[in-house]
Amino acid sequence: MGGGNGQKSRMARERNMEKAKGAKGSQLETNKKAMNIQAPKGVTLCLNKVILDISTGCRGIQAMEASNKKAVNRDAITEEVAAAFAESNVIPERYYRPDEVNAGIVVGYDDDEAYELPVVDMGRLLDPELAGAEIAKLGSACRDWGFFQLVSHGIDEQVVNEMKDSTARFFSLPLESKKTVAVRENGIEGFGHHYSRVSGKLDWAESVILVLFLILFQVQVAVDLNSDALDKFSVEMTSLTMRIVGFMAADLGVEQEALVRAFRDSRQNMLLHHYPPCRLPDKVIGITPHTDGLSLTVLLQVDDTPGLQIKKDGRWFPVRPRQGTFIINVANILEVLTNGAYRSVEHRVLIHARKSRTTVVMFHDAHIDGMVQPIQEVLKHNGAEARYRSIEKLEYMKGHFSCKVCMQTFMCTTSEVKCREHAEAKHPKTDVYQCFPQLKK
Repeated sequence: MGGGNGQKSRMARERNMEKAKGAKGSQLETNKKAMNIQAPKGVTLCLNKVILDISTGCRGIQAMEASNKKAVNRDAITEEVAAAFAESNVIPERYYRPDEVNAGIVVGYDDDEAYELPVVDMGRLLDPELAGAEIAKLGSACRDWGFFQLVSHGIDEQVVNEMKDSTARFFSLPLESKKTVAVRENGIEGFGHHYSRVSGKLDWAESVILVLFLILFQVQVAVDLNSDALDKFSVEMTSLTMRIVGFMAADLGVEQEALVRAFRDSRQNMLLHHYPPCRLPDKVIGITPHTDGLSLTVLLQVDDTPGLQIKKDGRWFPVRPRQGTFIINVANILEVLTNGAYRSVEHRVLIHARKSRTTVVMFHDAHIDGMVQPIQEVLKHNGAEARYRSIEKLEYMKGHFSCKVCMQTFMCTTSEVKCREHAEAKHPKTDVYQCFPQLKK
C-alpha cells in the first residue's frame, strides 16, 4: 500500500510539472501576442529562430546593407584567423593596434580615486516607498555615466543560465560548424568578425549578430544555439527594457507612455561576442571605441573576465564584472529622444592575456513614428528647444554606419555655422565635409 501511495505521489508531481511547463509556454505565447508580433504571409518570424537568410520582408535592412557596403563590413573568420586566435604569439597586421590600446588614460582599480559604476536595484524601483530615491539614482547614472549595473532584476535564473550555456557551447564548436551561419559578403547578420570600418583594422573577437523581433527571416539550417533559450531570453529582455524605460520616463518628468511608445513594436538585435585571450594584449583591441547606434543596450556577461571600459571625463574606467547583474547603457537614439538629458558614451573592450571573455548583448531600437527626434513631452517639460534634428530612421541608420563624425555632430540642429564649428573642433575637415557637404565654406 505504501508503494502505491508513493507511485500516486510521483504521478501527481509529474502532472504538476507538466502543468507548470504548459503554463510557462502559454505565458510566453501571451507575451508574444501582447507585443503584437505578426509575420507577412509566407514569412517565418525570427523570434525562436536562428537567423540565416534575409527574407523578402526585410527590404529596409537590405537597403541599409546596400548603402553600407563601403562604410562597414564584417569579415569572415577563416582557418588562418582561428589559428592566430589560438596561438597569438605573432599578431597579424590587421589586428596590430597598439596605438589605439594605449590611447588615453586608464583609471586603475588601485588608484587613489575610488569609483564604482552606478548600481540600480530593480527591487527598490518596484517598491513604492523606495522608488523615488532609486529613480533619482537611475537618472543620475544615465546623465553622468550613461551606464549602470542592474541588480535584483527579476529575470528567471534558469533563463539566464540557459542563455549563457547556449552561447558558450556555440563558441566552443569547431570552426566548420560555426561557419554554417557565416556572415555573407557585405552582410551584417551571422557569424564572423565584428564591424570593420574604413581603416581595415579588425577587432580581436568573433561574433554572432542576430536581428530579432519584427525583422523577418527564413531559416535554412540549424546550429548549436538553443532556440528555446534565445526565445525566452529575448522575451525577458523586452519585458525588462520596457520596465526600465517606464522608470526613465518618471525620472524625465513625463508620462510613461511618452517614452514607452517609442520602444513598443521596435526591433531587437542580439550580439554574441567571444574575445579569445591574447599573449600580447597591449597589441590588439577587443572592440574599437564606439557609442551604440540604437536606443538601449543590455549586456549579460557569461564569465567573470574583465575588459569593458567606459570613457568619462576623457579617461577610461574599467568595469568590474559583477555576478548576477546586467550592464545597461544609454545608446544614441535614447540620447536624442531625451534631448541630451541622457548620455550615450564611448566605450571599448580590451583583451585579457590568459582568459577569454564572452558576452550576450541585446540592442533595443526606438523611434517616434519612424523618426529619430527628441520627444515633444520632454521638450515641453523642460521648456527647451530641440538640440537634435528630426531624421527618418533609415536615414539615421545609414549615417550611423557611414558617417565618420560623432552622433552629436551628425544630429546637430543648430545653425550651420555653429554646427560646422562644433564639427571641425572634434573631427578632421575631410570627414565633416564628407558627411555634410552643405557645410563646406
